[in-house]
Amino acid sequence: MGTRNRLAPLPAASLFFACACAVGCTAILGGFEVGGAVDADAGTDAGEPDAPSSDAGPDASSNHLSGVKLVTLGARHSCALTNANEVFCWGDNADGQLGLPAATIRSERPVKITLPDDVKELVAGAFHTCAVTRSFDAWCWGRNACGQVGAGDDANPSRAPRKVTTPSSGQPLQWSAIAPGLDHTCGIESGGATYCWGCNADKQAGAIGAAPSNIPVNAGIDKQSAVALSAGPTHTCIRSSASPRVRCWGTSTLGALGDGPPASDATDNAVEANVGTSVTALSAGDAHTCALDANKSARCWGDNAFGQLGNTDAGALLDAPGSEVLGGQALAIAAGGAFTCVLSAADAKVRCFGKNESGELGRAGTPDTATHAVPEPVVRPGSPTAQIEAASVATGRDHACAVLTGDGEVVCWGKGADGQLGDGTAGGEPRTSPVFVLRP
Repeated sequence: MGTRNRLAPLPAASLFFACACAVGCTAILGGFEVGGAVDADAGTDAGEPDAPSSDAGPDASSNHLSGVKLVTLGARHSCALTNANEVFCWGDNADGQLGLPAATIRSERPVKITLPDDVKELVAGAFHTCAVTRSFDAWCWGRNACGQVGAGDDANPSRAPRKVTTPSSGQPLQWSAIAPGLDHTCGIESGGATYCWGCNADKQAGAIGAAPSNIPVNAGIDKQSAVALSAGPTHTCIRSSASPRVRCWGTSTLGALGDGPPASDATDNAVEANVGTSVTALSAGDAHTCALDANKSARCWGDNAFGQLGNTDAGALLDAPGSEVLGGQALAIAAGGAFTCVLSAADAKVRCFGKNESGELGRAGTPDTATHAVPEPVVRPGSPTAQIEAASVATGRDHACAVLTGDGEVVCWGKGADGQLGDGTAGGEPRTSPVFVLRP
């Protein structure tokens, strides 16, 4: 699912882009082929994949995807935006989330996605992907059973990028941010109003009505004051410009809204998370939410079954923001399925905590079912005694990726059954330490 900051429309000569970390939430295994897309008729997986070539030899870096400024992860796919504003995606394509034809059920290494204009923002939802272009149009592709692509119909899947249509008012919108969730999408238009579309069974799309909508509808949230938003599977949160507050709506069963004791019913009325008034960034996971404040302190709330809140607070859930995430100040935070990663302000190390059943914490060793509430550094590829230094980090449901400092290479770790790690393999065991994403 996605986390994005609002981009103010500027004259063409002064366009800029600043991105927060992106997060995702959750296969067709089909055929197996190292280093490429897989056709639906390619057969079945042929046993354990070979070790990724990205780790072999002193010249291996020439085969790595580089020049990347951000990565964004869905349930079983990953995407990257380069400094040249090129979009690459890899992993599962069963729902068209890679923007590829139906014959390609997945790709174990990046493939280029073409859009009609330079991309300024790229965000992966669980099974669909969205982008905002330089002209402030929004484009989405992938699963569309609820109309979450926003193109005005329910054609499912939507295997090529489609422009998000105008709302029923007929007034075209300029989009400054977008956040796809599981079966809904929300966006902020240039004036600060929040619009949502798709399914709304858990009121995750706000006050758009009970029936699914395949066009944007004003969600009735904070009028004209939204500057950033993040969408989980069944809840959505925004940061307001009126004051740096966080407001959330959707299901609160596990406390992800952060406003106190969970209610049995979902709400389409945005409630204020008790996280204070100095929030600078937020990230919604599967059933937990995290935020950073102006002092670079991170706090999380919601489901804590695996220690994904990263603090010393006891209990299976916290219905309001708890104590600070352990490990010191953070530059960024990314809430995933049932785990979380932070980018340390002190040393640019990525530290993760929470669930580790698929190696999503990147600590090497063997996956386990224990609770991991204490953040620990992600190790370097091929060197379990050293740690990666990163410029950004992103989380999916069971995998994570980071853009490394320097040449902007990308490493990923965790579950890779559908090629979402981008190292040329699929199937097999999870990667408990990072592997390099290969070039297309």
